[in-house]
Amino acid sequence: MASVGSKVLATSDGGVSWKDYPPVAADTIVTAIASWERVGQPLVVVATAHEGVYWTEDLGSWTPRNFGLLDWRVLSLEVCVQDERVLFLAGTEGGGVFVAGLEGPWRCAAAWPCAGAVLCLAAGPDGGPPPLLAGTEAGWLWASTDGGHSWRAVPLPPGGGPINACTLGPGGRCLLVARGTQLLVSGDSGDSWDVLGEWGDERFVTALCAPSGLRPGAPILCGLSTGEIDITYL
Repeated sequence: MASVGSKVLATSDGGVSWKDYPPVAADTIVTAIASWERVGQPLVVVATAHEGVYWTEDLGSWTPRNFGLLDWRVLSLEVCVQDERVLFLAGTEGGGVFVAGLEGPWRCAAAWPCAGAVLCLAAGPDGGPPPLLAGTEAGWLWASTDGGHSWRAVPLPPGGGPINACTLGPGGRCLLVARGTQLLVSGDSGDSWDVLGEWGDERFVTALCAPSGLRPGAPILCGLSTGEIDITYL
C-alpha cells in the first residue's frame, strides 16, 4: 500500500498496477499506513498530517479514530499484538507516542522521555510484549519492552540527523535504523553498530522495507529523499 496526498493506493501484483481509494479526509495528507488482518478482513489504519487517525475495513469508507488522541498531527503508525491484544501506536509531531486497542481510546504512552516529533515506530514480530522502537526528528532512538509504558535511550554511534525509519527482528536483537544519510545496523540490541550504507549529498534515507526479514544476506529496500529506491543487503 502507498499514499499520495489524501488518497490510499493498493497493489496486488507487486506494483505493476495500482488501485486508488476514496480520499481519507479533505485538505490533509496521509503520512503513514498500518494494517492488521482481522478475521480474514484487513483493517487499514492511516495517520494524517492534521486530522488524526482514520481506519477502514472496506477501503471505501473512512472512520475517524481520535478519541483520547491529544495531538492530531500524526507522523508514524505501528500495529502489534501484545498478550493477544491488538495495539495501535501513533507518533506525533508535537512529541509523544499514543497507544490504543481495537475498542478503547488512545492514551499517551507513560513516561515518554523527550520532546520533538516522532518520525517512525517499529514493533518486533513476537507475541507477548513485543519490543518497540521509536525514532525522533532530534536523532534519538528509544526502545520499550513493555508495550510503551517505559522507554530507554538506545545509544547510537557518533553523527547526527533525524531517525526517519527503523525496523527490528525477532526479540529485538537485530535493529535497522535510517539516520540522516546513513543506514545503521546492530546485531546486539543496539550495544554496537555498523554502517550498512551511506548516501551523502543530502540523499536522506526516508523509508525502509525488509521483505525477507532481518537475516544475513536479506535485501533491504531504502527509499531516498530524492525519490529513488536503492537496494542493499544485510
